[in-house]
Amino acid sequence: MVQKRRRVGLSPADTGVEANECIKIYLDKGITDLKSALQNIFAETIVDNKDEFMKTFSTEKDFIRNMVSNGEVVHSGVIDRSSIDAQVAPEFLCSLKEHKEEPLYQIVGFTAVYKFYRYPDSLRMRLSQILVLPSFQGKGFGSYLVEVVNKVATAENVYDLTVEEPSEKFQHIRTCIDINRLRAFDPIKPAIDSAVETLTKGKLSKKAQIPRFTPPLNAIDKVRETLKINKKHFLKCWEILIYLALDPIDNYLDDYTSVITNHVRAGILGKDIEAPKKQVVDVPTSYAAEASFVVFKSLSGNDVQVDENKPDQEEQLKQLVEERIREIKLVAGKVSKLRI
Repeated sequence: MVQKRRRVGLSPADTGVEANECIKIYLDKGITDLKSALQNIFAETIVDNKDEFMKTFSTEKDFIRNMVSNGEVVHSGVIDRSSIDAQVAPEFLCSLKEHKEEPLYQIVGFTAVYKFYRYPDSLRMRLSQILVLPSFQGKGFGSYLVEVVNKVATAENVYDLTVEEPSEKFQHIRTCIDINRLRAFDPIKPAIDSAVETLTKGKLSKKAQIPRFTPPLNAIDKVRETLKINKKHFLKCWEILIYLALDPIDNYLDDYTSVITNHVRAGILGKDIEAPKKQVVDVPTSYAAEASFVVFKSLSGNDVQVDENKPDQEEQLKQLVEERIREIKLVAGKVSKLRI
């Protein structure tokens, strides 16, 4: 006899909090000593007059150049300047032309990564922060930074690369980059072809049991070992790879949607829906009529007990599937123009 757990429905995704909403500064009425009020926030970097600021600025004017000169170049490349020059102040461009013998540097963005131990004898790499300054956004610098991090992870042969709480926008960029890497990765092409061949054979949406169409373990291992793409992210990319391989997609969209529905449901329930289903049957007792039950496997896969919340859960599941399909189509639409 075991204690009965509450059934948990599907909750909406946590969209997070905007960075600008995380910090609020309140000043007292009347005359306020701003320096003392802001000292705890900005520490010793704050100054209270223009002359002091200009003196500090003059002293530190070579900070960026020295930092870059003394640093280690992990990767270098060229980004089309035609779209960048329009975002850079004319006086800065003029300065660049006048100082050809001494290159000037300007920070346009940065990323932060760290490593942590993975049992028994390897390290994982995690991207924790990435930022492109507003004036340079939409010019390809973010994608370039992600590609550099991928190269570093590969060069240092970490176990895999993960991302710390990625935003929706960043996740989209990351997925587009990794899809193109995966499409050029020959070792997984037979697995994709096999999955597509099975999916296009018949009307899967009419069948009671639908295969999961997840990649084989050897494909997951090869992708992690070579491209450093972690398993969770690869499974998301795998759905898009299959979508791109279905041609024409309209002929197989119903069956493909059934596959995605299976993936979403399995992710929510945390179990493999292909396996014999575990059924729950209430067994009232004199000890606790509402808190006891029996769990068993149903080899037939037929439901024995119907959850009273099932209609609402099915509607929420449908919405999640529709959202996932939209995401897949968005990524596929962008990368399909770059046929490998």
